[in-house]
Amino acid sequence: MKFSESTNRKLLFRESNKKVSYSKKTLKEMPQLKIQCGKYGGLPFNYLMTDVVSGCLSVTRMCYGNCSAFEYWTDSGYDFGRRRVNILDLELFDESVRQLPADQKWLRQGWASDCSLSNESWELVALLAERLNQFGISLLIITKIWCYPSITVLKRLAKSKAEIRVSVSAFDSDKEIKKRLRLLEEYRDLCGISVMYIMSCIYDDNALNKNQDYLVHWTTNNDFIGAEHPLRLSFDNYALSVVSKNGFWHEKFPDQYWFGRILHNVPNFALPPPTCLTPSYSLNSRFFSELEHSSLKTYGNLPTFEDLKNNVKNHLIYSHATYNISKTQYDE
Repeated sequence: MKFSESTNRKLLFRESNKKVSYSKKTLKEMPQLKIQCGKYGGLPFNYLMTDVVSGCLSVTRMCYGNCSAFEYWTDSGYDFGRRRVNILDLELFDESVRQLPADQKWLRQGWASDCSLSNESWELVALLAERLNQFGISLLIITKIWCYPSITVLKRLAKSKAEIRVSVSAFDSDKEIKKRLRLLEEYRDLCGISVMYIMSCIYDDNALNKNQDYLVHWTTNNDFIGAEHPLRLSFDNYALSVVSKNGFWHEKFPDQYWFGRILHNVPNFALPPPTCLTPSYSLNSRFFSELEHSSLKTYGNLPTFEDLKNNVKNHLIYSHATYNISKTQYDE
């Protein structure tokens, strides 16, 4: 199947991104951060580590027409699109790892940026995965695969037991989807842990609904393990014109529109977002058919569409990471 692009998603997001007004002349280049882990290293949660890249896509390419990390750094006086590879001081990094709680067995890479923005950043994340593996800690990488990693990097990540969650959505182009599905298959074939991570939504557009259905069926037909993250669209996002009118305004982010989880009845989508994972979480299955559900260490999951409709309270919607980091990470 060719992923449908009948909906002019690029125009929708371009119009949304055009509304962002700021003078690039007044913004500084993104700061280089010292790569560290957990609260000791200046991160808001112990399951986080500094992204290998500071900054991400420019305003004209912002994902889904709104990005909380972009807004945070722009409001802080930085040009999010002028990205830089961050600084690895192994002595400093190792000390931050040693200061983690003893039960913290995984770290998230990819919370305010993406490690796939260059070959250099892929090489760096492979080195970090190997280093963490020596401490008995695995990486949970969330990425959109902007730059495709080398086979050597993928083998290093697989050997280090890194989990790669590939973010996809019905808005992706056919070219993007082919690249992202290829990575899922190739990494699993190399004995890596591949997870389909769908940014889900209820659309008022047949082409987008077909695209999302295709991703779900591809996951189940190929025996992949999946996770779901409900897409949140800001009140002034032009993409709201192609989503259902039956959604809800988010309780924590009242200017963002969403539908909660809609794939909870699809068994393959067994994993919650990282914010719902316990410190001792680990995923050892490469295939859904081999997954031992009792071994998954989670706090639960985000609310479903039905939960939101019935006003069922769920404290996990408040667990999203803030993008605020300690100034001690700056190298300036």
